[in-house]
Amino acid sequence: MEKYLFKYTTKGPDCSIVGLKRKRGNSSDQIDEIQDYLDCRTITPSEAAWRLLQFDIHRTDPAVERLHVHLPLENNVSYTEDDYLEEVIADPRNAITKLTAWFHANRVYPQARQHTYVEFPEHFTWYADGKYWAPWRNNRAKVGRAANVGPNEGETFYLRMFLHMV
Repeated sequence: MEKYLFKYTTKGPDCSIVGLKRKRGNSSDQIDEIQDYLDCRTITPSEAAWRLLQFDIHRTDPAVERLHVHLPLENNVSYTEDDYLEEVIADPRNAITKLTAWFHANRVYPQARQHTYVEFPEHFTWYADGKYWAPWRNNRAKVGRAANVGPNEGETFYLRMFLHMV
């Protein structure tokens, strides 16, 4: 909402094109547009007030944690063309996702059971290197956003709805 409200006041400086031309009688010299025109910056009253009061032009708070939804054993796995497919399939870390780690955190931390999958990033931090959730250690605000799933995806769609409620 904030981004939309201030879209036009923070879109960058307004520009004016100013032409400078010296009258030379009936001279048929070729016009050099690059030389004749200057790109000038205009500071509007709203931008001037915003900058004088030192408000943020944009902010990244709260951060958004993207939460993928998938059925058991249907998670996405990333690999490069140099990786051996057998090793990728055999690697147990590829079976761990934010969703499966959320189920594990609910078993390990009793306070985790109070929060839905989408509320989880507000109280727990995702450690991508270890692929686990842990209780917050800092006070940086974060919100969760479950990936969009259409009704035509059947069980995955209903799982996403269910994860918003439990």
